[in-house]
Amino acid sequence: MTDRITLAGQANGETLYNVILKKVSGNNKLEVIKVLKEFTTMSLIEASDAVDRAPCHILHDATLEKAEELAGQLRATGAEAEVVAARSLT
Repeated sequence: MTDRITLAGQANGETLYNVILKKVSGNNKLEVIKVLKEFTTMSLIEASDAVDRAPCHILHDATLEKAEELAGQLRATGAEAEVVAARSLT
């Protein structure tokens, strides 16, 4: 879903984004944990806890490029991930 804040932020490059891990199936939990560990500063335990408590925010105040990259890697494992506008810096 696109809103005015997202469009304005993309045009100016001044919006920060969050990534929400929506759903992880039992078959791909280990792959999702690996992605979280290598892409974020989460420890193994933190990544495992995030996977177990999905849906949850896993990346805060990132650039659109970083947020989309993480979401894409998560989706490649079969997980559901969403990028949402967090806040505008204007």
